[in-house]
Amino acid sequence: MMEALRFCPAGSARDDLSDLDVVLRAVWSIADSVGQLRDEAGPRWGGLEASLAAEMMANQYFNVGAYPVPLFARAEVTWRSGWASSVDPQLQTLAGGTPAELFAEATKCDLDSFFGVAVHLWVQAQQHRYLRFPPEFFRRIGIDPAAVDRFLDATSVSLADLQAHAASYDAAQQPWAFNELRTHPIVQLPDGSVQVIRLGYVLERAFGQVPEFDVRKHLGKMDGSTGLMTDKGREQAFRSSLNKQFEHSVGSTLWRIFPATGVFKQIYTEDEMWGAWWIKRDQPSVSDWVVDCGNVWLCLDANNRRLSQALVRGFASPDDLNTEVSRALAGRKASQMASTIDLLTEQLPLLASGRTMPPDTKFVPLIVVPEDGLPWNPAVHNRVQEITKGIATLQSDRVMPLGVVTLHDLGFLERAVEDGHDAGGLVTAWRSESPEIPLQHFLDTRGVPLRRPQFETDAFQQLTDELLEQMTRHLEEQTEG
Repeated sequence: MMEALRFCPAGSARDDLSDLDVVLRAVWSIADSVGQLRDEAGPRWGGLEASLAAEMMANQYFNVGAYPVPLFARAEVTWRSGWASSVDPQLQTLAGGTPAELFAEATKCDLDSFFGVAVHLWVQAQQHRYLRFPPEFFRRIGIDPAAVDRFLDATSVSLADLQAHAASYDAAQQPWAFNELRTHPIVQLPDGSVQVIRLGYVLERAFGQVPEFDVRKHLGKMDGSTGLMTDKGREQAFRSSLNKQFEHSVGSTLWRIFPATGVFKQIYTEDEMWGAWWIKRDQPSVSDWVVDCGNVWLCLDANNRRLSQALVRGFASPDDLNTEVSRALAGRKASQMASTIDLLTEQLPLLASGRTMPPDTKFVPLIVVPEDGLPWNPAVHNRVQEITKGIATLQSDRVMPLGVVTLHDLGFLERAVEDGHDAGGLVTAWRSESPEIPLQHFLDTRGVPLRRPQFETDAFQQLTDELLEQMTRHLEEQTEG
């Protein structure tokens, strides 16, 4: 709303359904009761009143800044580069194509054309402060008009439908009912023009999580399912492949942060740990990676789980909150972390020949989630520590509190390493000094600049250069025609 107000030309207010005032009133009505519904005598969770804890998670979910460069870089890796080598070929075959091919099948729109329209809107906002566009604008951007129509069909809502959504909104059931705006961040106005409600939501709609739901919904229908998630078929294969794709992205980031230098290899994968510790039929329970930082070992596990809809709406019971935390990081993964730490302590030479474990070694267990995964805050931190009290290894003085980081957080850490900082030292300081706040907030308090790593800059440049080349070619063909 602030973006729309700031970028809207000055003028007298009108109430003829063609002015921004109507859009703003519809959007504002969705959130005007937030913060007025809390029962101060209600149950507590993580040291806070439970409804406040739920609202905090919804707030973090919707108010995360949409940074174009990392978003574009993730889209390049997730959607345009094909499946990672670690994705099972059988899953790829069952899913029925590459990520880009499946997107085109689901949306009837070429992936790069879809991205290209969003990039145009972003450039116009950044360079010219435009957030409202007449119909003729889209005919001059170098993208097939049919693809533009597909983009607007997927990302926009009519003003009448937006008003109906606002009128049906029940603040008692959905204190944070922004999902409709996140899915459809553009409003079609009666005069044929379109108004961007929030630029960040447009970028997330094109380059973030929402396209995954487009594909999953389509594949679920192809499987004959009435819901979003299936236990078999193309949708399940696509979802499993995306999880592996995310795990690959995390692993690649870790290799850039902790390159294999010196006498000892710094990173050990799940497969390497299995190879060292798997005896007969007893498969060891281990994390996805461990990182040898000398007197500190990081134990990391990837979890491509997004925040559930109950929490997204900001209306979750303590049971809902407990279920979310258990699924995200405090259940099986916590036990895996404990098992990994025990194996490192007792059988390190089998993994790292000639390496011994000094008695003062510290362990840092971390779960890596996507940017729209479980938010990390004091309430979540407190509840995770309460849940893991029953796991003896994680209560040792040698083990720092289990925590969560996002892939975006790791990007900031990667850049800190490029600037000469010690990654292991920064993570250790975070978990010992301020374990209840997100890693990027801790880095900021330590005076570490929050800048993007070179990898993201390069991926961003590659994507935008290729999109520009395609648009230029299309415009030349239009001119010749």
